[in-house]
Amino acid sequence: PAMARKMKASGEDSPSEDSGSLTSFFNKSPPIRPFYQSIRQLDIRHLAEELTLIDAELEQAIQAEELINCAWMSANRDTVAPNIMKMVASFNRLALITTTEVLRPVAVLDRAKVISFWIKVAEECLKLQNFNSLKAILA
Repeated sequence: PAMARKMKASGEDSPSEDSGSLTSFFNKSPPIRPFYQSIRQLDIRHLAEELTLIDAELEQAIQAEELINCAWMSANRDTVAPNIMKMVASFNRLALITTTEVLRPVAVLDRAKVISFWIKVAEECLKLQNFNSLKAILA
């Protein structure tokens, strides 16, 4: 969330005044400037805090009706428990990112560094009492 706010605040996604017209703006390809080359370049504490904010927002959206009678396990779970399903999707996405990051390096030493990074992120999630992201990372 904070990274998206920074990008939006920078105004990079709006046309410049000297672009001439909206057509020329939309015909330009945007500059490719990633925030980072690897997720491991991010500050561990900051990443854990961002994951915690995301999880807190998802948890707060869950309505009591979604929890009654295990609605998330029904055939129409996407309509009767949409917020729980969003939380499940977020968990699965983080587990997939973690798995992908661990399996990406070919060299054993590089994989060990990635595993070490994610263990540190998981420890920060534990300190923040973010058990959802903690378990997703460990999954």
